Amino acid sequence: MKQIEFLSILLLLFLPACRSSQRTAPPTLIFASAVAQVPMTAATEEMQTREAIATFTSLPYPCTTPAPAELNDFIKHSITIADNGKTFTTHVTSRFWIYLDDRIYPLPDLFNGIPQGLIGYISNGSIRGPQCYPVMFEALKEGKELLQLKDFRLEIVVDDSASESRLPLP
Repeated sequence: MKQIEFLSILLLLFLPACRSSQRTAPPTLIFASAVAQVPMTAATEEMQTREAIATFTSLPYPCTTPAPAELNDFIKHSITIADNGKTFTTHVTSRFWIYLDDRIYPLPDLFNGIPQGLIGYISNGSIRGPQCYPVMFEALKEGKELLQLKDFRLEIVVDDSASESRLPLP
């Protein structure tokens, strides 16, 4: 009998300890998964996108080449290396693409060289990814500035009273 009582007491002592040793997710993981399910506002997403522009780094591999039809469409409707030294005239709120070789003109260099306040980056216009050309911009206000990226120079004129340039530039 003493053995049964002893074993019963032992069991009663260790049973609660066994239950408490069950693993549960740490509170931080539960919190993180709850936060991940909260939808992000458009303003917050835009702010984070603008902050990310300054931290773009070159990809460790080249951007993929788009399909031939897509590539021709981008070239026909984009500012390209062939437009070096030319003047591009557009209107406020007009959008345009810049499509340069990402190996020669990395995007961080382009974003550092864009005329601040004159044109703005359109994040959903980077359809091949945020670090690949073509990149879409929108004219924000009237003015005239020089976009210079290494040996590439383009004068950008935003003037609502002038006729817009056709792409490719003449």
